[in-house]
Amino acid sequence: MIILSVRSAGLINEGATFVGENVAQGYNTAEQVMAAWINSPGISK
Repeated sequence: MIILSVRSAGLINEGATFVGENVAQGYNTAEQVMAAWINSPGISK
């Protein structure tokens, strides 16, 4: 897990809280994610 790797490397303090979203959920490849992002309403204007 990335958070555990970052914590073990000493880059974050113990007890730190992270919030995020998985914007790639539902896509199978990086290419699909990028195509969806590029063609999204907020980006393609």
